[in-house]
Amino acid sequence: MRRARGVGRTTMRPATIYQKYQHNRSVLVVDDDPVILKVFVRSLRSLDFEPQAFATGEEAWAAFQTTVFPMAIVDWNLPDTSGLELCRRFRSRPNGDLTYIFVTTGMSAPSDLRTALDAGADDYLLKPFRSQQLQIRISFAEVQIHHRLKRARAEAERDQQQQFQQVLMNAIPSPVYYQDTEGVFLGCNIPFARLLALPSNQIVGRHADEIWDVFQLGLHRPHDQALLEGKEDTQFYECAVSPANGITRQVVFHKARFYQPDGSLGGIIGVLLDITKRKEAEQALIRAQQLAAIGTLAAGIAHEFNNINTAVLGNLQIIMESADIGTRFGDLIARAHRSATRGVELTHKLLSISKPSTLDRTLADPNRIVIDTVSIVQLEFSTEGIEMVLKTTEVPRIPVDPSQISQVLINLLINARHALLERPSKAITVTTGTQGEHCFIRVVDTGCGIAEDELPKLFLPFYSTKGEHSSGGTAQSSVKGTGLGLSLSDTIVRNHGGTIDVQSEEGQGSTFTIWLPLEMPPNTT
Repeated sequence: MRRARGVGRTTMRPATIYQKYQHNRSVLVVDDDPVILKVFVRSLRSLDFEPQAFATGEEAWAAFQTTVFPMAIVDWNLPDTSGLELCRRFRSRPNGDLTYIFVTTGMSAPSDLRTALDAGADDYLLKPFRSQQLQIRISFAEVQIHHRLKRARAEAERDQQQQFQQVLMNAIPSPVYYQDTEGVFLGCNIPFARLLALPSNQIVGRHADEIWDVFQLGLHRPHDQALLEGKEDTQFYECAVSPANGITRQVVFHKARFYQPDGSLGGIIGVLLDITKRKEAEQALIRAQQLAAIGTLAAGIAHEFNNINTAVLGNLQIIMESADIGTRFGDLIARAHRSATRGVELTHKLLSISKPSTLDRTLADPNRIVIDTVSIVQLEFSTEGIEMVLKTTEVPRIPVDPSQISQVLINLLINARHALLERPSKAITVTTGTQGEHCFIRVVDTGCGIAEDELPKLFLPFYSTKGEHSSGGTAQSSVKGTGLGLSLSDTIVRNHGGTIDVQSEEGQGSTFTIWLPLEMPPNTT
C-alpha cells in the first residue's frame, strides 16, 4: 500500500531507535466494538503478537505517546474522536512514520479508502472480515515493516555519513564549496561561509548569480564552462571576492569536476586560498623598496644642497662681518642667512632618514629627559592657553641617546600643539612608565585628531597632515609642515630598538606612545 502524502521522516534518527522496533511484537488496537476488539486480540495472539486493546481514541493516543508500537489497528469511527484524526496524530509523533497503520471501516467506496490513506494509513480492513483474511494482511504488514525499518536504517546511516562528511569539510581550514552543473550551490564549509560573510543556509540552494557580483560572474563563468565541457581538468586562478561585509579579499580558486555515484557529471567543487595577507605583504615590500629608493635619492640631493648651503652661509657670514654694509642690506643678508640655515636643518633631517647618525648611548633617566624637554616648551605653550600635565612614575635608567629621544619628544609636543589650534579644550599630557620589557613615554592631546585613512601613512617621509594637506577648514591648514618630523622620529626610535604607535580618532584627540627597550637590544652598539 502507498504511503500517506505529507508523511515522512522529519529529523535524523539515531541508529538505536531501530532496536526498539526490531523484534518488537507490540500492536495497538482501538475499536469501540468489544466483540471486534476480542477478535483482533485473539487473532494477533495466535500470530505471537502482543496486542494492547483500547476502546477509545484518547486511551490509544495516551498509550502511543509512551510505548513503541511497530503496528496499529485503528477503527475509523470512534466515540470520542475520528480514527483518521488518530492516524494524523500518530504520524505527527517522532518516528511515527515507522508505525504500520491499518484503518478498519465498513465503507468501501474508493474515495473513502483514498481519504484513509491520505490521513496516514498504510492499509485498510473492510468490515466484516474473516480471521484468515486478517492473518494474511498482518503477515503482509510484517514484511512491509521489515523493509521499512531496513530502508529507514539505510537513510539514517546515509544521513550520518553526510553529517560526518560535513564535519570533515568544516574542519578543512580553507574555504570549500560545491555546486551542480547549473551553478546552484549544493554545499559549503564554515570557512567558505565566513569568507562570504553569510550563513550557510543563505548560500546552499542559491544560484551563483545570487552570490557573486557581476564582475566575479564574468570571471567565473568561462572557467566553469571549460570544466563542465571537459576542456580542462582543473582551474587555478586569482580573483577578488567582495563579501557581504564589504571587505574585499584576494583569493585563489582551485576547481575541478566531481561525479555522481552512477558516473554522471555532478558539478564543480572549489577550494579557495585566501592570499589577502600575502598580497598586503607584497605591497608592503614594494613600498619599502620605494622608500629605500627615495632615501637614496634624498641622501644624494641632501649632500648636494648641503654643499650649496655651506658656500652660501660662508659668504653671507663674511659679508655680515664686514663693517661697511648698511642697515637695509644688513637686514636682507640676515634674512638670507636664516633661510640658508633652515635649508641646512632640512638637509640634515634628510640625511638622518636616509643614513641615521651614530647613537651616543648612555644609561639615562627617561623621567629626566621628559622633564627637561617639557620645560623647554612649557612657557611658550602656556601663552597659547595649553595646559601641560606631567605624570611620571619610577622607571629604571635605559640605554638611549638622550638628545635624540628629546628631539623625538619635542617633535611630538609640537605636533600636539598644532593639533590644539582653535580647540575649546587645550591640554597635553605626558606620561612615563614601564610595561613588560619596555619603557614608554606617552603624549596625549585633546586636539583635532587624525582621520583613520591617514594613520597608516603618518610615518612616511614627506607625508604631512598640515598646511595644504590638512582636512579642509581645519586649523592645521595654517600650519606649515615638511612631512619629515614623524618619519625622522620613527627612524630614531627604531634605531634604539623601539617603536612608536598611535591611536587617534578625528575630532577626539591623539595618543602617541614611544616604546623603548629597558635593555640594550641584541646586535646593537
